[in-house]
Amino acid sequence: MKKQIFCLALVIAFLVGVLGFPAVQAKKTAKPTRPTLQAMSNNRIKVTYRQATYSNRTEIQFKEVGAKKWKNKNVNHKKAAKPQNRSTTLTGLKPDKDYQVRIRAVTRKGKNSPKTLRSNWSEIRTIKRTTSVEKLTTKQKNQVKQSFLELLMSNPNWPEMKIGDIKIRKYYGTYNKSIVTMMDANGMVYLQVIGKETIAGVTFNYNNSNFIRVWNNGTFYRLQEAYEKGFLSVDDLKNIAYYQN
Repeated sequence: MKKQIFCLALVIAFLVGVLGFPAVQAKKTAKPTRPTLQAMSNNRIKVTYRQATYSNRTEIQFKEVGAKKWKNKNVNHKKAAKPQNRSTTLTGLKPDKDYQVRIRAVTRKGKNSPKTLRSNWSEIRTIKRTTSVEKLTTKQKNQVKQSFLELLMSNPNWPEMKIGDIKIRKYYGTYNKSIVTMMDANGMVYLQVIGKETIAGVTFNYNNSNFIRVWNNGTFYRLQEAYEKGFLSVDDLKNIAYYQN
């Protein structure tokens, strides 16, 4: 029996040492969670994700929407038996540009890993950073203005107005075909009061009684309504709050 075990050990040693068969077969490492993105300034984005189990590096790729070439950033961290919350900041970005981000986990060579393992790429996340009204097409501007005019005119006590009296005071981006704006009109008067509203843990500060509106398919919604209807995600709310607060 001992002789049989000894012979078997010699065969295994031959296969591993001479033929190069690995004792442990390499597998693709676990994929990290889909990242969340938050604008930190006009040229910085915060990327938050959960580190994949046992990975010791996360590769982050980012690019402007429409660009072909990805830029790279590597984040090293200690291996962990359980997923860990991680975050890093992308800097040097172009102001007023939309960006896409994807990540993957990397497990570098170790005693039990014959080569560096990489996971599949996560889903691509897009962050909207275009805030100029000029980014809207003429058709979009007219649609938004017309809808706001109709909203005002639905009040029988409101004075007669034309579309030329309507203004898009601020544009916060378009999310899932929903245009987020702050509207205004000639003759409108706002109370000069400090106010705020909080939706899904995201706070929006206001310095008068005007507020952010979400236009979708001809109808205006408050932020809370737009979030509840699924027009806006929490990430979208965070991005809008950055440009408002």
